[in-house]
Amino acid sequence: MEFNYDKYPEGISDPLSLLDRDESVWERGYYCEVEGGCWYELYVTDKVKKLFPDLYEENANKKVVASPFLGFKGLLLDHYEESDQITFFDSENEKKWGYSHLTDIFLQFLK
Repeated sequence: MEFNYDKYPEGISDPLSLLDRDESVWERGYYCEVEGGCWYELYVTDKVKKLFPDLYEENANKKVVASPFLGFKGLLLDHYEESDQITFFDSENEKKWGYSHLTDIFLQFLK
C-alpha cells in the first residue's frame, strides 16, 4: 500500500494539533484523510528515539521490521533513522493497527 500523490497532490500535510497527539511520543505529525482511512507522517521525540534508535530486529540473519510494528499497513520506515519519521496508513476498518495503537506501543516503554 502506497500513498497516492496523483489523487492527493498536497501529500500528507495537514498538521496534527497538540490536542491530537501525545507530546511525550510525537514531536510533530501530519495527516491526510483519504478514502478508507487516514495516512500519517509522524516524528518521534528525542526520548523515543533514544529508546528506539531503529525499528528493526535481526531475524535469521536479516534485518526485518521489529515485531511490535508488523501489523501496520503502508508502513514506511525509510526516513526513521535520519529524520525520526514514521509513515503509515490508519484504516477505517482495522483500528487495531492505527495511530492510537502506535502511540500506545511507544508509551508502554516510556513509563
